[in-house]
Amino acid sequence: MKSFSAAANALNITQPTVSFQIRQLESYFGTKLIDTHYHRVELTEAGKRVFAYAGKIRQLYYEMDHAVNSIVLNAANRILIGADAALGEYILPAIIGDFQTVSPGLSVFLRIENSQKLLALAREEQIDLAIVGGKFDAENLAFLDFISDEMVLIAAADSAYARLPEINPENFDDTPLILREEGSASRSLTLRTLEDAGINTANLRQKLTLGSNEAVKRAVEAGLGVAIVSRLAVMRELAQGSLKAIPIVNMRIKRKFYFAYKASYYKETLMQRFIGFARAYNLEALQIYNA
Repeated sequence: MKSFSAAANALNITQPTVSFQIRQLESYFGTKLIDTHYHRVELTEAGKRVFAYAGKIRQLYYEMDHAVNSIVLNAANRILIGADAALGEYILPAIIGDFQTVSPGLSVFLRIENSQKLLALAREEQIDLAIVGGKFDAENLAFLDFISDEMVLIAAADSAYARLPEINPENFDDTPLILREEGSASRSLTLRTLEDAGINTANLRQKLTLGSNEAVKRAVEAGLGVAIVSRLAVMRELAQGSLKAIPIVNMRIKRKFYFAYKASYYKETLMQRFIGFARAYNLEALQIYNA
């Protein structure tokens, strides 16, 4: 451009605005960027440098805009779900598979963690949706009901415990108990229920502490002790006969699974769509429920 008025017309702003912006730049750099000769403007040496870098900055801006928009568009078709092991390993794969069938182009990623870890990930927006085994006091998270579950005492089918018609909570002091790790919702619920029944959990014979339902089941099958686990996690083993569920006298350990996500999260519409699908899913059709 050879004049401020031509530049103003090209940018659809007023000539005084152009003059003001030039003065701001010259003030910032501490030197003249433009010389005026007989109603014409010419760049100084410093002005030519600024102009050259401005072109590079403009190009970088367009590249940045394209890159960020690509991420946003990809994110709009992707949902990151974190789930408690009982659901993540035994229920959600079928639900997610069918959800993707009716939602072409949508990618779903599933991460298995204990409930406390999942809530932290949801708060930090490292996952879009957490599915946890309890309604926790978690700041800035919204909770919605999902499904009910029951915790059951399991023992190896060939163990002495499996021959008992039931077990009294008072006998837990002498029973080798296998527990999940700290932060697991099933561990917290088990210990809290036993304490409510008058059992001093500090005196329990905690034989092992393990980090997954699969590890707990394998340890019980090996005869290392008994465990209280989600019924969802052991339906297949109970049907196959490798494990046996033993009733606990006057004790039923019930719980609910909840969806948890950050309130006013930008993917809320997508998450609500998945939540609605999961809630309406025919869980009875799953083999694990028919076992």
